[in-house]
Amino acid sequence: MRTVIVVTLTGVVACAGGGAMSPTDLLRSAPTYNGKTVTVAGTVKSFHADFTPDPSVEFDLCDASNCVHVFQRKGDANETSGEKRTVVGRFSVRKQFGPSPFFYEVEADAGP
Repeated sequence: MRTVIVVTLTGVVACAGGGAMSPTDLLRSAPTYNGKTVTVAGTVKSFHADFTPDPSVEFDLCDASNCVHVFQRKGDANETSGEKRTVVGRFSVRKQFGPSPFFYEVEADAGP
């Protein structure tokens, strides 16, 4: 008799070690993480804050090789490019916003 164990992952997806994954790790397996909540760490680049009509921030989160785009409603407008940051949010390989598609984006949780 064979025993089969099936494990289903839900909730936050991160590296096997339990910590945050890099943008390169995320992009390497992008279809696997599409639509899932992920934890990603990297360096902030191209930071932009928008205060109208709804406050939000956008930036690229990068490692030495790759970047993922991050969008966060009610984000911290005090971020600066070059800071190390870890974000938790829902990853999309492709996200349509009006006429413009966005690729490889994490919609980050707003936090407390």
